Amino acid sequence: MSCSKPTKEDMAKDLIKKYMIENLNDPKSYEPISFSKLDSISVVHPVLLGWRMTHKFRAKNGFGALGIQNMEFFFDKEVTKIDNAGNL
Repeated sequence: MSCSKPTKEDMAKDLIKKYMIENLNDPKSYEPISFSKLDSISVVHPVLLGWRMTHKFRAKNGFGALGIQNMEFFFDKEVTKIDNAGNL
């Protein structure tokens, strides 16, 4: 039996899912559709500043209507926390 360490991409997806459950109007309506690849952010190569990922999902808004949304997430270098998130 092997216990493989999660990839940075897996860690980012888990952080996004947790963020969505904590911040959506109706977390039970949350349905992930897709995630982009995890992209590195650097000003001058090879100085890594952090990571970026976009996420497309379906969820109910404040009026109860189901809609599709896209958000962009920025992570720290170690992908242990979301530094910023916003709608696209």
